[in-house]
Amino acid sequence: MSRETANVLASLVDKGEELLKIVKKEEQDQINICESIDNFRKKAVWEGIEQGMCLTILKQFSRTFDRNIYDEYNDLLT
Repeated sequence: MSRETANVLASLVDKGEELLKIVKKEEQDQINICESIDNFRKKAVWEGIEQGMCLTILKQFSRTFDRNIYDEYNDLLT
């Protein structure tokens, strides 16, 4: 699809504009929006994995030092 159409679609789909950033990095005049969405999804999955790893470390730290850091951090996220 055209670059303009891909930009409009990315703007409508993603409030955080991450997909729009991915589309804008494409250098061709014709954008493969499916590939851009797949890259966006992969990035989101990886960010979720990283967040899960951080929360696991906080849980372990809380248990080791008998502090409730995990719940304190979790409260900040909600």
